[in-house]
Amino acid sequence: MFASGTEDSTQQRWEESWSAGVGREMRMTRWLSITAIVLYDFNHKNNQLQSRPVSFRLGYQITPFPGKKQKRSKKNS
Repeated sequence: MFASGTEDSTQQRWEESWSAGVGREMRMTRWLSITAIVLYDFNHKNNQLQSRPVSFRLGYQITPFPGKKQKRSKKNS
């Protein structure tokens, strides 16, 4: 759902977006992965804010370095 309106306007309008798509996650390095998604909006004809039927999204995730591994302590039962 998207909201429309300007900062001066007191009106807001919400429009529904029914999307489906496919995506892929690609690991670039040990600490960086990129996600690419292609979506199709089934409600694009009725949507005045975003009337494009196909959209592309690109995202990234940074994972911190794990550092030194800690030894697990064994508990006696």
